[in-house]
Amino acid sequence: MRITVREILFSTIIISIVFGLGILIDRSFIPRLTESALKIASAVQVDNLPSRFDYIRRTEVGDFMAAGVLEARDPVSLPELHGGRKYLEIKKQKERYTEHTKTIIEEDEDGNTHTRTETYYSWDGAGKEEYRASEYNFLGQVFKYSEVKFSYWLQRDTTIYEKDRGFWGPREGDIRYIYTTWPEKTIGLMSGEARDKWYKGLIFEKDQTIKEKIEWAERRIEVVPYIFWTFWILLILGLVFGFYWLENNWLEDEE
Repeated sequence: MRITVREILFSTIIISIVFGLGILIDRSFIPRLTESALKIASAVQVDNLPSRFDYIRRTEVGDFMAAGVLEARDPVSLPELHGGRKYLEIKKQKERYTEHTKTIIEEDEDGNTHTRTETYYSWDGAGKEEYRASEYNFLGQVFKYSEVKFSYWLQRDTTIYEKDRGFWGPREGDIRYIYTTWPEKTIGLMSGEARDKWYKGLIFEKDQTIKEKIEWAERRIEVVPYIFWTFWILLILGLVFGFYWLENNWLEDEE
């Protein structure tokens, strides 16, 4: 790969344009991060006090963060899962061990192509069932499922096979069920807005505290730009390297 003077000069233009675009993007999201951090820090805080949680509803204080225990009023269970233990939510994924084939085209040293078929196996989805509580209790208030958005990943609970896989592992057609669950009771942080004598825009974050939420919002102001510029500089280097890799004959004088 030969790099010419004109390619170097033109690459400086690419760097300048992309770097300038990065500055514009950086200046657009920094104010939003700062505004978000201020909004979180200034929200009314409720630390596991049902009476205060009810008070902010009645007085319509606006943004709030409340730490407490979320509990399913009508928990769900399945007999095969830990003897019918109760949960707030269960997802049951059915998977079948399936044989697949794929065609591979190879080229030998003489330039001749050869085709072969390769067989492989994988666990493929074969259906899903979901069970969840319809109502939750949080600090003395009852919420419907549709009123709360959960910021979480369900915990992978267990895997149950329909039959013994045997010493040699699964066979084609074998069935297994993957269960992911959410506990019946969970400590966490509820955030939203108290207005119209009720709670709006509710988000529940598992195992989160008020202090951690504020620190996270403040830390984002520093961390997000660092991540962005690391990615952006790598992007610039990739563009420049790709530009040098191409044969840019159009930059040379035509003979």
